[in-house]
Amino acid sequence: MQLPLMTMLQEATNAVVIPRVSALQHLNDRREIIQLMARAMRKLAAVYFPAYAFLVVVAHEFIGFLFTKRYLASVPVFEVNLTLLLLAVLLQDPLIRAYAEQRFYLIRLRVALSVVLTAGLWFGTAHFGLVGAISSVVLVTVIEKVVMAVRFGRILGVSRKDLPLLKDIGKLAVCAASAGLGAEGVRWLLRDARPLVVLMTCGMVFSLVYLGAIWLAGVPTPEEKDLARRKVAVLMPQNSSKVG
Repeated sequence: MQLPLMTMLQEATNAVVIPRVSALQHLNDRREIIQLMARAMRKLAAVYFPAYAFLVVVAHEFIGFLFTKRYLASVPVFEVNLTLLLLAVLLQDPLIRAYAEQRFYLIRLRVALSVVLTAGLWFGTAHFGLVGAISSVVLVTVIEKVVMAVRFGRILGVSRKDLPLLKDIGKLAVCAASAGLGAEGVRWLLRDARPLVVLMTCGMVFSLVYLGAIWLAGVPTPEEKDLARRKVAVLMPQNSSKVG
């Protein structure tokens, strides 16, 4: 099963970032490219991390509600496949487009990894079934992402002093994990309830905990906080007039 909104978000981010990175590459402004990529990854993490945490917690109810209980055996496959959401935060398409010469390196890497994938699929499927198969795919994707991240890090001159650019991503991971624990507690309390009830209740609790956590952690920038206040201010009068 695909999660189309997740794919749309990444494609929209690429559409915005690719032209900017290409322009900066022509100017040889590597420092600005690093900062731009960090900002883009931060925005993706703000959505992908909570989506991953929530879906892992309610995987059984999610699959059961959409496809009935007959498909619950596929939950482990679904949970492993969700790891690709975390990997998607490592945005690399803009860099590959801007540094066209790296495409040949990527092709060589994928040819080599295809051998690893073939062996992994054979071994994983034979010993662990479908879970082994999807685990092999995820493992090869992890290797590719890490290798390309290291390579582009060297090309752009990324160093330890750039680590603070990723601090919000770390905070978002902690906030998503905290919200996931809260949702897991609610799920345990509602273990005998219908899947839709569990999904809705856990979703509300998860959202409240996650939003509260990122606010307390100071993740939103002053501009983002101001935007949120303006959005709420626009909605409140409309709701008040409807009630009146």
